Amino acid sequence: MNHLNHMNYDGCAGRSPRRKARVVQTALCAALIACALVQTACSSPLDRTGGDEQAVPQYKSQLPSEDRIASLETIAKRFVVCLTDEGIDARLGDTLSLSMDGTSDPLPQTTVLLRMLGADGNPVGVDADGLETDTSASALYPGVSYSKTDTSGSWIAVADSSGLAGTPYAGKQGDYATCEQTNPDFAQPPLSGDASRPKPNPDTQRNMLEFARKARAKGFDWMKDPEPDDMANAITVPDDLSAEEFRRFLTEFPPSVWPDSISGIMIPSSRGDLSAIRNEASQ
Repeated sequence: MNHLNHMNYDGCAGRSPRRKARVVQTALCAALIACALVQTACSSPLDRTGGDEQAVPQYKSQLPSEDRIASLETIAKRFVVCLTDEGIDARLGDTLSLSMDGTSDPLPQTTVLLRMLGADGNPVGVDADGLETDTSASALYPGVSYSKTDTSGSWIAVADSSGLAGTPYAGKQGDYATCEQTNPDFAQPPLSGDASRPKPNPDTQRNMLEFARKARAKGFDWMKDPEPDDMANAITVPDDLSAEEFRRFLTEFPPSVWPDSISGIMIPSSRGDLSAIRNEASQ
């Protein structure tokens, strides 16, 4: 894996410790007390930075239970059946917000898609490569934030029936609303913004946590522990980092020793000098 994928931005993991047996906890406490009594430079097993004792952040899955996801899929299927009965060409699509970052598992299917119609009311065609044959059709859906095109055709998704106003589906807006009324437990998942993204992967976060603490132990204090809501799949370089410090970091921690879960490094768009150093290291 080439970890030096470059990600510009403007302005911008050891494992969390498992619960030990009581006897191990007692021994740990005794060791810490002994350290304090003799005023040695002991550090907690939770701290691998060589500095002050730190608590390990708690990383856990932010996804609903598997049973809840299965229930949401069942509800969405029922909603699609209702729309189909009303004469609307609909199907299910991937729901990223119910997935975990970096997973290879099949994505939950709870997003309800409607086939995109052109100005003439006919489905928008696609060529053999899955590209729209009528690229002007998207302009007919100004309030729609989600669209998808593949070899099966072009599709859109709306948060609710109000999103169909002023589109080629305006005549079917009432039918969509009827299905909402008969399926009050259906709700379209987030279609845009941060809420529509996959959830952080706890394993990825723990990998970054371990890496960050190793980096700080070598003097790279700008490497922070990932927060519970951080994706933690890229190294973020602060805007005020010196070129010398960045070069030292890449020398001390070349991409070959980065966790596989790190997909790249985010460099401020204003720091062309750091980008150049990153390019040199990738050669």
